Amino acid sequence: MTIREQEEMLFAEWKEKRPGFVDDGVIDESEYLKSCPKIVFILKEVNGGWAWNLKGYVREGGKAQTWNNIARWIYGIRRLYQNKRLEDDVWSKVDWVSAEFRKEQLKTICTMNLKKTPGGSATNHKELLTFAKEDLPFIKRQLNIYMPDIIINCSRAPLDPEITEAFTVVEFYHPQARGKRFKKKDMFDALMAAVKETIGQ
Repeated sequence: MTIREQEEMLFAEWKEKRPGFVDDGVIDESEYLKSCPKIVFILKEVNGGWAWNLKGYVREGGKAQTWNNIARWIYGIRRLYQNKRLEDDVWSKVDWVSAEFRKEQLKTICTMNLKKTPGGSATNHKELLTFAKEDLPFIKRQLNIYMPDIIINCSRAPLDPEITEAFTVVEFYHPQARGKRFKKKDMFDALMAAVKETIGQ
């Protein structure tokens, strides 16, 4: 059974519990399966719009505000896994992100929200935690479809120990985090350091 078929079966069941459910998951199955490492990004929720498909949106590149940083992070993580280190000039390759580069990077990953129904411009953190707890069996089943090598948890919600014990998880900031300490290069460097430490490089 393909990843897409497994997703459809799981989501059909999940949607009975969550009206307005927004599909997410693997962007391009063939690209994900041949990628190294297999990366899952966990985010919070979509902003607006009920009952649509996040995968198609991300496949087209998404919006730069969120997805430029994720594209940079994907590139850096893959370099770490492949070369056991980051080249000195790696930042120069991701400082400026074109729409085409973003699409090429994003098609290799899986992205999933902890809360499958849409929210607003600012996430209600208490509500997010409630959804994550109530939907834990579904979340575990979804992750088991993908069997990622690494999960980057950008939801700012701590994952259940049943998840963190089963997978390699790096806790990190949301790609749209704002403030002086969230400059794009600082975030890139911080995530690369966290990934490097996690995988023992």
